[in-house]
Formats: sequence, structure tokens, C-alpha cells
Amino acid sequence: MSYRLLLGLLCLLLSACSTLSPITIEHADWEVSGKIGVRASNGKNSNNLFNWRQKDDLYVIYLSNSLGQTQLTLTGDKHHAIAQQADGKTFTANTAEDLLKNLTGWQMPLHTAQQWLQGQLTGEEVDLVYNEHGVSAFTYQDWLVQLSQYRLENAQNLAHKLQLKN
Repeated sequence: MSYRLLLGLLCLLLSACSTLSPITIEHADWEVSGKIGVRASNGKNSNNLFNWRQKDDLYVIYLSNSLGQTQLTLTGDKHHAIAQQADGKTFTANTAEDLLKNLTGWQMPLHTAQQWLQGQLTGEEVDLVYNEHGVSAFTYQDWLVQLSQYRLENAQNLAHKLQLKN
């Protein structure tokens, strides 16, 4: 066997070992679905449906078009993220934020949004504004976050609308 062929087989074997596949979550700790509207500074607007499932540090976020067809699936944990497009193309990065920005141009603080969706703050928020339900607005880094449409869920008032402006 030639040296080149052996080296080629070794590279193929190593790349197969490092291939990551998307995660599925059957029994999530929590799950949220809704609509997401993005107004980009370049004038492009996008309206999508999303479904976010979380179990411990693992997450799966499905972004779908208005017909409910999944266009992008983000999966991962706090150490890596995988994106799979509708055409089957797969991409990896350290964070879901990086993948989302690279693939869609959207920039969002997903790592903190998971806590906000559960009615928790990270401790990094400033300029907190309160109403009768609790925190109704705050600033996080360059983001103005507004919470509204509170509903009682498992004995906790949770915002059912989060508006993020950057």
C-alpha cells in the first residue's frame, strides 16, 4: 500500500470519527414554541416559527418558514453547536450564536435567551425596569430586552413575548 493511499485513508478515518450529528431531545426539561420576527439593519425582514427544546445543557432549536417547513435546526450544548439546513448541509461552530450569524446574518444572544424564556436573569442585565409581574425590561450588553404578555405557568409569571433590539 502506498504512503499516499495510507495517509488518505487515515485522514478519512479521522474525519469520520470527528463528525458530529444533530441531537434529538425526546423528553425535554422545557420547551417553547412561537414566532420570531427579525428586522435587519440592511432592510431585510424575516418572519419564522421556532421550537426550542432544552434538556440540561442540550438544546434543539427548529426554525421553520410560515408553512411550518423546517429550514434550519440548531443543536448543541455549551461546548459546541451544529446547524443542519433543510437541504441536509451541516455546519459546526463553538456556539449557536456563531452559526446563526454565519448562516442567516441574524445576531442574537441565544445563550442568555434560554434563561430569559424561563423567567430567569443571568446577573449581567442592567437598567432593570419592573412592573406588577416582575422585570419588564432591561439592557444586556448592546441589547434592549422588553418582556410582556405575562401568563401564569407552573406558579410562575412568565413573559410570552420577548422583544430584543440591538
